[in-house]
Amino acid sequence: MRTVAARAIRWRWVVAMGLGLALAGCGGERGPDLGSSYPVKGKVLRPDGKPLAETRVNFKGPAYGVATTGSDGGFQIEGEGLPAGEYRVYLEGGARGGKRSMALPYPTKYLDEDASDLKAVVKSEGPNDFSLQLTRDDASSRRARGGH
Repeated sequence: MRTVAARAIRWRWVVAMGLGLALAGCGGERGPDLGSSYPVKGKVLRPDGKPLAETRVNFKGPAYGVATTGSDGGFQIEGEGLPAGEYRVYLEGGARGGKRSMALPYPTKYLDEDASDLKAVVKSEGPNDFSLQLTRDDASSRRARGGH
């Protein structure tokens, strides 16, 4: 009786360990191996032409990348960069005035990954230096211009 119980426990342990090891390889933000990554940087300008500081810039496409703008509006994607491909770009943050005022210095469409019309194409031959000019009017928004 002990032998059967010991084998059942051992079998369950082996199955649990195998499942755990299989699931351990499923993590990570990048998802499947998409090949080489390339440095991505740029600058975000508000509709009035001033730099957009302290704002999170999200790149979503074949992989996901994020950066936070500095006081000059400049950013660089964290880590190794991003694989080549087309990305939707959207923002998080950028409010001014602390708790008294949460007014954004740009249209709220830039907060929505589906509504934002900012796009960036990361190329293997680079440079991947994007100028993201935000506009006041949703109808006249511009795309990210890269490589210059």
